[in-house]
Amino acid sequence: MFFDLKLNTFLLILFLALVHSVYVDLCRNDEICTKLARCPHLFDKTSVKGAAKRKLLLERNCGGIRNISYICCPNKGNTLPNTNVCGQGPSTYRIMDGKEADLNGYPWLAMLLYKDPLSQTLIPMCGGSLINNRYVLTAAHCVSPVQTGLVSVRLGEHDTKKNPDCVYLNGVGSKPLCAPEHLEVGVEKTIPHPDYDQYKFKNDIALVRLQVSVRFTDEITPICLVPYHVFLGDRNLLVAGWGHMNVNDGSSTILRDTMVQLTSPDICLEKYLHLTFTPKSQICVGGSNNNRTCQGDSGGPLMSTIGRGYEEFAFAAGIISFSGGPCAQSEWPVVLTRVATFYQWILYNLEA
Repeated sequence: MFFDLKLNTFLLILFLALVHSVYVDLCRNDEICTKLARCPHLFDKTSVKGAAKRKLLLERNCGGIRNISYICCPNKGNTLPNTNVCGQGPSTYRIMDGKEADLNGYPWLAMLLYKDPLSQTLIPMCGGSLINNRYVLTAAHCVSPVQTGLVSVRLGEHDTKKNPDCVYLNGVGSKPLCAPEHLEVGVEKTIPHPDYDQYKFKNDIALVRLQVSVRFTDEITPICLVPYHVFLGDRNLLVAGWGHMNVNDGSSTILRDTMVQLTSPDICLEKYLHLTFTPKSQICVGGSNNNRTCQGDSGGPLMSTIGRGYEEFAFAAGIISFSGGPCAQSEWPVVLTRVATFYQWILYNLEA
């Protein structure tokens, strides 16, 4: 009898261990399977309710015992991911007249959607970068009182006319390669820099806190931020967005990217004398072959990479702020906010 008791106890422990293993495997690398009560930072309880809440919990369910729900709980929103998680896009990078980007080639890119007061529809007006599971980095002028009506953020987008997005590797008619449907997340609050100057575009940086924590996938991944200034003169620099193709056209429905070149600060100082360009907190770039950013690209990242091979990761060096003159006039450089200057401000304003 004593032996049977020990055997039954052992089998129960083994069963629970196997069940636990199966449940834990449902969670991602940056998540742990735990009770819902131990994950208060998962979503904004004031805005995520009813069916939306049930859907969220069902997607993150990792088991339950005696009516106690267990969910895949993400890291808190007040931390930034390490380089094994962030900046991990495709191994190669394959706007104003920019070329179409690869499908989900920049999985951290975010589209900011605003409610049109006339049509009551959502329209894209700015871009941004996902930096962890709860925050998007963008420009302050994209969330300032002048730019009101920010409702949601779309992630994993490529072509706004299609959902899901598909490409035909062997031509039209061949079997398509399709990405999952894009994800749209409501905005909990915006945090513009307190010293943002809307007249001179100083401190043009802001955070957007999402209503729920985002799950990372191959199509939705944060970009890295580095706490130090990286010399950009000898690096490949890219921008991407859904901005206007040229000054007379509307926003592009397809994500486009282009190379840009670091330009001497003296050029921005001369061109934008009245705006007092500041090299310590701003970056001056020009387009390559007249390719450059245009209206609608604001808030998107200036991207580059650090490392090689398996250690390579992409980071956001800047945030598209403003440029002068029509989009096609390459003599007008683009000014970006230098992210490294505001690294500590970003960390200070991240909440769990």
